[in-house]
Amino acid sequence: MNILFLRICTLFLIVSSFSAAQAADARQVIRVAISSDIASTEFATKNDDNTTMVLHHVMESLVAYRDDMTLAPNLASGWTVSDDGKTYRFTIRDGVTFHNGQPLTAQIVKWNFDRFMDPSRNWGTNCRPQIDGGFEEYIRPSYIVSVAAPDTRTVEIRLQSPSAMFPHHLASNHCIYGIIHPDSVAADGSWSKPVGTGPYRFVEWRKGDGVILERYKGYVADRGQASGLAGSRKAIADRVEFRVVTDAARAARMLKAGELDLVPDVKETNRALYSGAARVRMVPQETAEALMLAIQTRDPVMRDPRIRLAVAHAMDREAIVDAVLGREGRANPSMIARGLPQYSAIHADAVPHDPARARALLAEAGYKGERIDILASGDVYPVNLAVARMLQGEMAAAGFNAAVKEVPWQTQYETYGSHNYQITPIIFSARTDPALMYSAIVGQKGDHAWYLWEDQEADMLTNMAAVEADPATRQQLFDRLHRKAIAWNPVIMIGNYVRVDAVGPALARYRGWTMGIPRMWDMDAK
Repeated sequence: MNILFLRICTLFLIVSSFSAAQAADARQVIRVAISSDIASTEFATKNDDNTTMVLHHVMESLVAYRDDMTLAPNLASGWTVSDDGKTYRFTIRDGVTFHNGQPLTAQIVKWNFDRFMDPSRNWGTNCRPQIDGGFEEYIRPSYIVSVAAPDTRTVEIRLQSPSAMFPHHLASNHCIYGIIHPDSVAADGSWSKPVGTGPYRFVEWRKGDGVILERYKGYVADRGQASGLAGSRKAIADRVEFRVVTDAARAARMLKAGELDLVPDVKETNRALYSGAARVRMVPQETAEALMLAIQTRDPVMRDPRIRLAVAHAMDREAIVDAVLGREGRANPSMIARGLPQYSAIHADAVPHDPARARALLAEAGYKGERIDILASGDVYPVNLAVARMLQGEMAAAGFNAAVKEVPWQTQYETYGSHNYQITPIIFSARTDPALMYSAIVGQKGDHAWYLWEDQEADMLTNMAAVEADPATRQQLFDRLHRKAIAWNPVIMIGNYVRVDAVGPALARYRGWTMGIPRMWDMDAK
């Protein structure tokens, strides 16, 4: 009896030890699915969400966005702006080291900016032009004229003219102005591997299979609360493996089996794959990615503002959001996402769903039943076609002769850029400051094909917001732009894309945020 009891106790201890070892391993290694391989270990010409997600764990920038999308110091401990608005003076955090053990200095930061500005470097379509004034099209770029490092802790960046957008460009979600050590580049100038200052160091890129990162034991965390990409970013694992899993069903099976810990950005059509999985948590986050109707204001019919206003009254924004963005979606009539600090009560003002008013406006405008095509594709972005089909029914109920013109995505994209459409649903990628979002649509079509809103006052307000530093003054400018937008209707906002991440039990404290970039560091750390 005593022998049997001892055997049972021994077996219990063995099983318990094995379970504890499994739990420890789950904490030591985090496995994240990526839907396609990364483009590069260098932020270069071809970048995507997966590349950006991986590199943000290795690199850090001078400034970064918090969860509430306000700017915070990152590798800088702070910054000041000269009275003329042209010189940004950054103080570099003390004690930070690169993954090769070398200290972060202002001289190395200057080396990075010289590299950012080097016209011979093939670095992104829009990244260098954001800070050298070369991409005037829609981002109201900053224009760096000089970078100096007067001492080891200070970097002075002089601009040609004042720019409130400059720190926002440095915290961009499209480009990573990450500070790396010169050892990242080989002696012949070719790229080697990223040697950054982030919580994880780069170990290996197995092309077609994934990327391996390991905890950087020398990481010096910021003293601030972890928030967004800023604050104390303490690694939560000894190792993070980003695994290429192209099949959505396979990713779901692996997560439910414990072979993955995170599947980011599960599309609406694939969320049912996780239903009934007790160990899986679905984490939604409304992003700044905008779903909207673009309207061609030079079209003979759509150029009449009464016709465009009639479309706005015909559209049932709430019904469309419920149908195409799912239960997590919320209608939003503003170009500014709710997650941005500039979203005030004014930005909730909308043209109400009122088919009777739409009919009255059509009669007033002398509309004679001219056909209006809603151009949409369903192959790459099914949501575009879903919106078009719902809108067609709503417009017909309000007296329009509307039809859906279904085309491949490439055709929709090219047609949108050539002005040869009347209405088309589109998804705008996230812009992290309202001036960047308005910049994407305000301007003369003769200058650039993608401009939608040809209005001198709107152009003036957008330019003022790109230069103005005072938050209260900027808020007034954005409020004026919204009021004007819902009267003019060059675009009709529907809502913001809701990203949903599927999360396993190893990431119990994982949470999403407006920029949607997954973070494998302790969000509760200080």
